[in-house]
Parts: sequence; structure tokens; C-alpha cells
Amino acid sequence: MVEPLPPSSGRSVAWFAANGLVFIACLVGLARVDGTGSSGRSALAARSANGVENVRHDWWETRKSVYGGTPTRALFQVPDQDGPRAAALSARVWSELDRIGHVFSSFDASTEVGRLNATQGPATISLSTDLAQVLDSSWQIWKASDGAFDPTIWPIRQLWHAAVAVQRPPNDAELASAMSRVGLARIQLSTQSDGGTRATLPPGGVAFDFGGIAKGYAVDRVRALLRGAGVKSGLIALGGEISAFGDNDGEPWRIGVQHPRDDQAVWGTITSRGEVRVSTSGNYQQPLRIAGKTYYHIMDPRTGRPVSTAVEGVTTLDLHGQATSMLLDGAATAITVLGPEAGLALARQLGIDVLILVGAEGSQVREVMTEGFRAHFHREGA
Repeated sequence: MVEPLPPSSGRSVAWFAANGLVFIACLVGLARVDGTGSSGRSALAARSANGVENVRHDWWETRKSVYGGTPTRALFQVPDQDGPRAAALSARVWSELDRIGHVFSSFDASTEVGRLNATQGPATISLSTDLAQVLDSSWQIWKASDGAFDPTIWPIRQLWHAAVAVQRPPNDAELASAMSRVGLARIQLSTQSDGGTRATLPPGGVAFDFGGIAKGYAVDRVRALLRGAGVKSGLIALGGEISAFGDNDGEPWRIGVQHPRDDQAVWGTITSRGEVRVSTSGNYQQPLRIAGKTYYHIMDPRTGRPVSTAVEGVTTLDLHGQATSMLLDGAATAITVLGPEAGLALARQLGIDVLILVGAEGSQVREVMTEGFRAHFHREGA
């Protein structure tokens, strides 16, 4: 369902529709698109019975909420008269997202990650191709960030969510106990004779949380599905993870970055043609509140504590088809942990671009960004 902006935002639904703007909200990443063009059917029309809608000439759209309520959208170009093909593609998109969810959810004991988290090592376990690919990318980011990104952070997340329930921050002993189970270096990956991957777990096992990277992987998989089906132009938005490809009817893709302090406003706009991949991370929604104090929901796996709220938003970007959405997703999480200076260095090391919005309570937000990001970014009101 399209969520129009209120008048206070200064932008009407018609404005977004006319400009084809994708509006990203970081963290849970509300990706909001209030229209797909200035011609053809309105994107506000009722959803068709088969779950896909012909929103303008040769363009079809399908929307749902997945992974605990994350708004998700796929837009792709097939001929207007080919409704059965569009419906089949829509069904395949949601089937693939559901399949990936049944690999990576840490909250479901029946998923691959759920079963892995329940395994008390030492043990050696064969991994699915999906999990092996995400672990491989996680290793790359973990190493490059000196541990600022670490998918074995699940014990820390559980500790802090328990702290919210009892309204008491964890003490040093509780933090030390959780930290003793964290560390990607505690597992070993090896290649099987058939080319598959095995993970050797330490005594006590390892508990994974791929929330900082798996949505990016899901976008990569849906993009690959659409391209493999012959779709030449499209856009996938899963929360704050967005991948656009092909020709947007001769117009550039326009992706709006949410204002860090006003969830109804746009901070600025990324504009580019062809391949566009964007990922966001930020403290915009779902902060942890304990005994009257607000904490970032993102944890530093090196300390077991929430990161500084001074980094209010991170947007990573690739316009060259060289970085996956999975890499951008994990990198955005790591940069949020590292802060502006080290985060900028990490982006350059990984060969991606980044915008980091930095502020403190009572101060103005300042921008830190790579030159590549600046070349395609327009600040609203500037």
C-alpha cells in the first residue's frame, strides 16, 4: 500500500509520482514509492486479484510486506498484454523471498540458521549455497572492518532485548558472558569434494544473526531471478535495500534518502541511470529505550554495546555493477559501527560510495561522503 506524505513534508503524492522517486527509510527500511511515472495508470489504483498491477505502459508492480513487516516492492517491464507472464513473475518473486526467509531467520528454529544456532559444537555442518555465499561476504566485510561487522552477534542482541524487557542495562558480567560466544573467527569454513561449503563450529556452538546483510542478499536473488527470466529493466526495494537496472523509460532512477530527524521528509536524492544499488542503515526507527535512556538498535560486536547515536544514517551506493546489494548492506552496518572517518576509509577499501549523516542532540546534521556519492547526490533545499 502506498503511504502518501502529509502536507508538512512539502511534497505531495503527485510530486513523487511525477518524479518517479523511490523514498528510502533506513533501518527497517521503509522503501516508499508514490508512483512510477507521469503517464499510464495510477500507482494508487487497487491491486489486481493476481497480486500484480499494470502501473504504466509495459511496467508491472507487485507489493507485499515480508520478514516481519518490511514493505517490499518489485517493479519490472514486460509488455502490457502479457498479464499472465507478469503474474507468474510476481509469484516467483514472493516465492524466492519466502525461500530465503526460511534460510536466514534467527527467530525461527526450523530455518537453516535457526537449526545452526541450536547446534552445540563442536560440530561440522554442510551449508546451503545461500548461507555459504552470505558467510563468504560476511567474512570479507568482517576482515576489512576489523570486526565492526560480525554476524555471530546474536547473543548480544538477545542480551539487549532482554534488557529492554526488564528495563535494566546489562552489567559487565552479563556482557562478558555474551561476548564469549561472539566472533566470526571462532568458526572455520572448508570446501567439500563436491564444491559445497562446511562450517566447523567451536564448543558451545555459534549463534548467527544475518539481519545486517541477508536482506541485501534477498534483493540480489530477486534481481537475478528477474534478469534470468528475460526482464531487461526493473527495480526491487526490500526495506532500505534497493536495486534498479536497465532503462527507466529514458529517465534516470531517482532514490530519495530519508531525513534522519523527520521520517516524513527527504534529505536528498540520488540520481543515476542504468545499474543502481543502494543500502541504508540508521537509527531512524526502533531504538532501544531502557530506564528513560535511548540506545541505538545497532550493536558493536567488538564491545557488546550499542553504537554511538552520533551516526544518524548511512547510505551505501554502487553505480558500476561491481558490488552486490549484500555487500552494500553489510558495509552500511559496519560503517554505522565504525563512525565517519573509519567508515569512509572502509567504503573506499571496498570500492563503494557512501553518505554518512552525523549529528548529536541539539546540533546540526553534517554530511560525510565519498566524491563518487557527491557526483550523483542532490541535497533537498540546497
